[in-house]
Amino acid sequence: MVSTQTVEWKKGTPELCGMCHDKEAAEYRTSVHGKAVERGIEGAPVCTDCHTGHSIMRPSNPQSTVFVNKVPETCGRCHGDVRLMGRFGIPADRLTTFNSSFHGLALNSGSQTVADCASCHGYHGILPSSDPLSRTNPNNLAHTCGACHPGAGSRFRLGSVHMLEGQRAPLPLQYVQWFT
Repeated sequence: MVSTQTVEWKKGTPELCGMCHDKEAAEYRTSVHGKAVERGIEGAPVCTDCHTGHSIMRPSNPQSTVFVNKVPETCGRCHGDVRLMGRFGIPADRLTTFNSSFHGLALNSGSQTVADCASCHGYHGILPSSDPLSRTNPNNLAHTCGACHPGAGSRFRLGSVHMLEGQRAPLPLQYVQWFT
């Protein structure tokens, strides 16, 4: 039996899942995660890191690791790991800064219609915001935000969902934080 910690196993997982989920596997291969796995980078996630291996549930199931209210926790297992994020030069405060945002506050208050990590960054084809094809590239934010905020224009490029650690929140967000 092959250990789940080997590069070979990690590389084979998207291929195995892709036998039934070919569209998702194709998107994953082009993602920052898929490219990292292909290069043999330890710590890069594969399908089973988000969906689990043997108890996969539909995203609509409240017990699923990819149910809307659980997505930040699922992403946060890696993106909240200080050592892992440090290896890649990624801030490890993404989960805490999301939780402090309007979207995070609404999600933590029980809303199931507010944006979570995947709503903005994508599901399987996640790219760094510096990539022109990324949903979070500044040139694409009006379209990405427009999925939930019809008519979102270039003004959506002005702010950040992830506040910098220690940065003061805009006044409207402070009101929401005070009253939730």
